[in-house]
Amino acid sequence: MRLRTYAWIAGMAATTATGLAQRLAGNLPSGDSLFVQTVGAFDLSPANSLDQWTVNAIASGQYVRTCVSGGCDLVGTVHLPSGVRIHHVELDACDTDDGAAVTAVLYECDDTASGPGPCTAIDNVSTSGSAGCLFVNGQVLDVTVENLNHDYVLDVAVPADQSLVGLRGLKIYYALQVSSAPSVATFDDVPATDPAFQFIEAFTAAGITAGCSTSPPLYCPNATVTRRQMAVFFAKAFGLHFPG
Repeated sequence: MRLRTYAWIAGMAATTATGLAQRLAGNLPSGDSLFVQTVGAFDLSPANSLDQWTVNAIASGQYVRTCVSGGCDLVGTVHLPSGVRIHHVELDACDTDDGAAVTAVLYECDDTASGPGPCTAIDNVSTSGSAGCLFVNGQVLDVTVENLNHDYVLDVAVPADQSLVGLRGLKIYYALQVSSAPSVATFDDVPATDPAFQFIEAFTAAGITAGCSTSPPLYCPNATVTRRQMAVFFAKAFGLHFPG
């Protein structure tokens, strides 16, 4: 797989990783409440306009995107919310060719105020060593998405063997997480020793609440929440907006 810089990828046609279905994955390690973003084979764009693609049924009717020309590459951007933790990548492909493999690489690419920077591979998943239509899980990752300074890009190589090898799609599994607590408490009545300190600080930093008093700064952690306040909290937290 050829390592590409973000500057090269930016020259490709703009692509979006569609399919934002969220679900709990029952076949994953216990204790992980994971969501999944699905990237279908046709959500990705050819890296080379000369590559030729088609759709074939491999292994008892498994329809996949296959490469007609001499080896093909697909690229696309992964769109995940800032702050989530990428858990792992799952490659969904058919491969019944012992001498070929579908390979997917997930890159984290620098994108700062000074412009696009280099890309670093954070996961590499391949059907090598397996046969048939299958799900291949990559390594368990601990990568926090930072959209302000990074882009996340998929690059998938599909060999030119349209009767035996093809791509069905990929799944990016991720977990929601709460930001680490600051070193200095925002509220006088919620010290760092409070069991809810991290969560109250995250609630405040997200702009969902300003507490119950500004002078002195208080959160009133044991106060009763009204339905009116609850509506404000939820509307801010979920960014609820209904045009018109």
